[in-house]
Amino acid sequence: MRTSFFKNKLAGLKRKPRIVLIDDDPSFTSLMSHVATKNGMIAESFETLDDVGPETLNEADLLVVDYDLGNTTGLEVGKRLENLRYEKPVLLVSADTRAFGSPAWPSTIRNFAAKSLGPFGLFESIRELAVV
Repeated sequence: MRTSFFKNKLAGLKRKPRIVLIDDDPSFTSLMSHVATKNGMIAESFETLDDVGPETLNEADLLVVDYDLGNTTGLEVGKRLENLRYEKPVLLVSADTRAFGSPAWPSTIRNFAAKSLGPFGLFESIRELAVV
């Protein structure tokens, strides 16, 4: 079963990884929060970067940001984080296929994953970046 596989991968960590999900789709954040929590992580969900408090931002080991966020994009969120000199990794996710790593992408964005991977495929990308 996948759940026990991921739990075994996280068992040797010093503490539970903390992820922050930023997406305006509550069904996506609810599902991914559930999967992350079931697999030994702490997950918090927000609709925008402005909703995330500075303490939560600083405590996060990984931000998972949707590419399409209503009035803004995940790239703009990444640029704002870059301007703040934010050093934690950001995983950009999208329902659409995107070309990862174009020169316009901020350095804070460390990887891209398509939502079509499903919750366990996305969780594998999250797990790889959220190691503490």
